[in-house]
Amino acid sequence: MIYLDNAATTSTKPDDVIIAINNYLKNGTANASRSTHEKSIEASRTVYDTRLLLANMFGINDEQRIIFTSNATHSINIALKGILKNGDNVLITGISHNAIVRPLEKLKESGINIITADCNNDGNIDISKYKKILTKNKIRLTVLTHASNVNGIIHPIEELSSIAKNSNSLILLDAAQTAALIKIDINKLNIDLLSITGHKSLYATQGIGALILNDNFDYNILNTLIEGGTGSKSEETIQPNIIPDKYEAGTLNGIGIASLNASIKWINNYGIDNLLSHEKHLRAKLYEGIVGLKNISIQSTNNHDDYVGILSMTMDNKEIDDVGYILESKYKILTRIGLHCAPLTHSYLGTFPKGSIRFSFSIFNTLEEVCFVINAIKEIAQP
Repeated sequence: MIYLDNAATTSTKPDDVIIAINNYLKNGTANASRSTHEKSIEASRTVYDTRLLLANMFGINDEQRIIFTSNATHSINIALKGILKNGDNVLITGISHNAIVRPLEKLKESGINIITADCNNDGNIDISKYKKILTKNKIRLTVLTHASNVNGIIHPIEELSSIAKNSNSLILLDAAQTAALIKIDINKLNIDLLSITGHKSLYATQGIGALILNDNFDYNILNTLIEGGTGSKSEETIQPNIIPDKYEAGTLNGIGIASLNASIKWINNYGIDNLLSHEKHLRAKLYEGIVGLKNISIQSTNNHDDYVGILSMTMDNKEIDDVGYILESKYKILTRIGLHCAPLTHSYLGTFPKGSIRFSFSIFNTLEEVCFVINAIKEIAQP
């Protein structure tokens, strides 16, 4: 079976991560920062060590600005609902995922205004229009998507961030598809908030993510999404106004954090650049193998450096549902078909409302698999 749905979740995990999970369960679990016994202290050490690893990976000096969440969607909701108020303008881009769009649609009920920076039909942002929006409007928060989950295009975050900062906008970066693939230093990029998830290119388990705050970001302007027990200031009935406790109500996902701890160490040893290079190489091979084929349309260009390891295509003579079924039932190739929770992106790519067939790679995919996929697509695309 060939698994090519890694943009949703990396299926194969490094052995180090599996070992860490087994050890965590085998040795017994406990709540971090809740007790003074040995097991709780051990759990707290893992949490603290993982904060340090994430801080180092994303250029943060204060590890307490790493807020553990359940996933990128959770992180984005904290940021959007914690910052935006009645009358605020928020700027998003045309490749925004529903993790961004749906919370904002809900916030429209509270009087916030959504402005969308247009993209071209390959998903590239129109810089001139983006700049004009920020010049003509008072934007409270700009929400940037680092790379599209539909076709993998990478946006020029340094340039986009600089333009937004010149207009005094706060910036939230959604790095669900790029964390641990592209080096991100949020202080250097002037990103105020960064949302990540562990189960994609960070190779951890599902159910763990983080919202990361710039060292200079004033967290007092960020309201809480939920409140509850934190293990700190338990004599008070109000939520502690200290980080990360303010935003980490309830028991942390200890096993998820343990898996993330092991995965980051593995990634640091393997090398971020090596991970991205491998994915880009496989994507380029797939593109070159099917571009120009009769009945095949690819929703991207041949500028392979502009993309992470994601490629989307449609087949003119077959419905995408049928293609996905044939790929799995006949060839044992697992892909993602449909709108990929990103209807806005598909509207720019010209694939709305049916969507596309998405192939997404990880470090555990091989060139031999890609060659097999190319031959399968050639056979299916025949009249």
